[in-house]
Amino acid sequence: MLSSFELLTTRGCGRRATGAALFMAMALLAICAVPIFTAAHAQAPEFVQHVLVPLNKSVTLPTPRPISSVQVDQPNIVTARAITDQRLYIQSRNVGTTTISIYDQNLALMKVIEIEVGLDTSNLQSKIRAATGNNGIYVGNDNGQIVLSGVARDALSAQRAVELATAWGAACGKLPPGGSTVATGPGVTGAATLPTTANPYTGASGVALGLTCSVVNLMTVASPQQVMLKVRFLEVDRNAGRQLGININGSNPGGTNGVSTGLGGLSCTPPCTPSGSGGLFQAAGTLIGTGVGAPFGTVLAEIVNNGHLNINSVITALETKGLLQRLAEPNLIALSGESASFLAGGQYPVPQPSAVGVPAGFTYEPYGVQLKFRPTVLANGLINVSINPTVSELDFANAVTISGTTIPALSERSATTTVELRDGQSFAIAGLLQADNQRNISQLPWIGSVPVLGSLFRSSSYQKDQTDLVIIVTPSLAQPAAPGARLATPFDNTVPSNDVDFFLMGQTEQRKKYTDYVTTGGDLQGPYGYMLGVMQDPSSPQK
Repeated sequence: MLSSFELLTTRGCGRRATGAALFMAMALLAICAVPIFTAAHAQAPEFVQHVLVPLNKSVTLPTPRPISSVQVDQPNIVTARAITDQRLYIQSRNVGTTTISIYDQNLALMKVIEIEVGLDTSNLQSKIRAATGNNGIYVGNDNGQIVLSGVARDALSAQRAVELATAWGAACGKLPPGGSTVATGPGVTGAATLPTTANPYTGASGVALGLTCSVVNLMTVASPQQVMLKVRFLEVDRNAGRQLGININGSNPGGTNGVSTGLGGLSCTPPCTPSGSGGLFQAAGTLIGTGVGAPFGTVLAEIVNNGHLNINSVITALETKGLLQRLAEPNLIALSGESASFLAGGQYPVPQPSAVGVPAGFTYEPYGVQLKFRPTVLANGLINVSINPTVSELDFANAVTISGTTIPALSERSATTTVELRDGQSFAIAGLLQADNQRNISQLPWIGSVPVLGSLFRSSSYQKDQTDLVIIVTPSLAQPAAPGARLATPFDNTVPSNDVDFFLMGQTEQRKKYTDYVTTGGDLQGPYGYMLGVMQDPSSPQK
């Protein structure tokens, strides 16, 4: 059994031993904390690298230390694998951005690569510059869109650049198949295969489908030009006709029996008995009838009237001539490369049948003078014009009636074409010459075919129609008027008449003041006035 001193000594030694152990433990912790702190700091990447990779292209990047594993955040954008222990192979698959983390053999993060995948537009830019001959056009990309910028020489160059970019963007990229999310290399195992993912552009599988890239046009035209197009519709319609007919009527005095030849037939119900002195003219009305039309010349003759037999004849002759001229001259201005349209007329209703759940209604169709065109000023001074002029009018002679609504037909003259002219040149883009000849003979069978004598038993007529139509276009470069300049209007030369001029003189309008008429040159065009010579003073010295 220990004494009190021994116990005290033992307890004191125990405390000393415990304190020494605690001190040693703290020292060990302090020594071990240094590598732990160092390891924690070693997991921070040495640097972050930003890499731009064209779509469907690949890059190879070196690493400072051997690679253990690689992690791709968005494997549908890029795939990565280690081809050596210190070299990483990256292949782009889709447009977008992602991050690749690279770990060393100690599973320490040693590098972070920010990948941006964009369209490879360098080849497209070369093609556009070669096709347009314009080095001021630049091609870029932004989030899968083709961006055209810069200054185009003219509207045609800008249009060609957009067309090439649109055709290129229809299949701007094709997603490669396969890939892996974890790289393989020395000491790396368990690489996984990239599964087929949905294409964010098409919503379908992105392994074998092409992207469709839209085009953003930010180009400006160096010298935009405005084109004024003058269109003239010139139409002349001539018609001529002649008619010669002979009607013969014979009957007994009571009018119960008789015979009639010629057009028109009888306009009375037998017995047709002429009364008084108007019998011959009543017979003329009977023979001519109402279906032939009012003749211009009529010869009446009573051939036989002996109390037993009445024979009357009517000879009708008609000659018609007609001339119709139509002129329409629409003018329209548009910017080069832009479309413009013009309509001077109206719209007529066309009924639409009802459907299930849709009541019957009307749609409106335009008529009148219409002009649609698109000019393009070329580099060599030519003006390319795509034009569609139309002149139409309502034709009630060929109208149809549907459900009580009369719908007129349209008489239309139109043309659609593309021509190239220089400033101020004219072109007849369309022309028509139409001639219709119609000859009709109405006669009594057999007898009407007898030469000479048969002419008494037949009626002859002919109709001739001829139409001439031409459409002339004249494009010209237009410039706006100077600020403050006065443009000519239809009201410059005349003013409405007052009550005295209208009711007493029968004038609907009056010319403006005589001074204005003289200073503006009246109806003259070009230089006008007198050339006055300067008389020299006889006393002045000769020069």
